[in-house]
Amino acid sequence: MKKKYLLFLILAIALSISACGEKITYSESLPYLPLHKNMTPDTFEEPKVEGELAKSTYSVANTKFDDFLNEYEAIFHEDGWETTLDNKPNMLAVKKKDHEATIIVYEKDGTLKAEIMSK
Repeated sequence: MKKKYLLFLILAIALSISACGEKITYSESLPYLPLHKNMTPDTFEEPKVEGELAKSTYSVANTKFDDFLNEYEAIFHEDGWETTLDNKPNMLAVKKKDHEATIIVYEKDGTLKAEIMSK
């Protein structure tokens, strides 16, 4: 009986660990903004006037153009954001409480880029 209980306990722990998704990482310059795991920052521009949007550009590695915004949207939804405009595969707009973000995706010199305007 103890062996069955121990086996059940080990199985339960293994399942609970594997059920945990990847931890969401956030932008250093915009701490409310979740990032896709393959995004690396290129540029960041602070808003010049209060109420304007910040602008950041990221390179995206190891992700297909057509798949990126689907994957990134899932991360936003997991973090509690809602989609306000869906124009995939090129653009996505999301909102969470007082924050808004518009993501535009394009390829430049063979590299996938994501430009994000947010507040």
